[in-house]
Amino acid sequence: MISLSPVGPGYRLEMRAKNTVISGVGSFIFTYQEADGIFDEIDIEIVGDDAATLPENHPTDLTGWTDARFNTWANSDTKTSKPHVTHKKPILDKSGKKISHQDGQFHVYTIDWTEDRIDFFIDGVHQQTITSLVPDSPARLLVGVRHLSWTGKLDGSGTQTMIVDWIRVEPLE
Repeated sequence: MISLSPVGPGYRLEMRAKNTVISGVGSFIFTYQEADGIFDEIDIEIVGDDAATLPENHPTDLTGWTDARFNTWANSDTKTSKPHVTHKKPILDKSGKKISHQDGQFHVYTIDWTEDRIDFFIDGVHQQTITSLVPDSPARLLVGVRHLSWTGKLDGSGTQTMIVDWIRVEPLE
């Protein structure tokens, strides 16, 4: 995991990476801030086949698609993880077609964070907007991979590596 200094609303957060679809783990770019049992978070989580999204067991190679989650938590309880907003859906290209990121190519994952909304983009294509539960506190920016209950069975065979080409944090105009 890579962790960067705190950033707040008014910024574009980007990661250019490849091999983000690794069996049993979610790759992510996210913000996180916690104090006194309350937390804020904004994230894009990438997984081949989200176990909580239908249809289950869809192809994830170039004949199928990659799933993503676009999430926010604002003033949320660390024990219940509520309130939160989560959108689980396939990654779409500019024509609206479901696409796979198991293609060995670099992709750019973007979060535009303003005071009243969060826009999520993948390869410049708008994927989701969230206008409720927009955090307003500065938070650390993190990128990496992690195993979660919805990312499927962890496959420990062989070596799999997510490659991060660059991370960019810049003010929105």
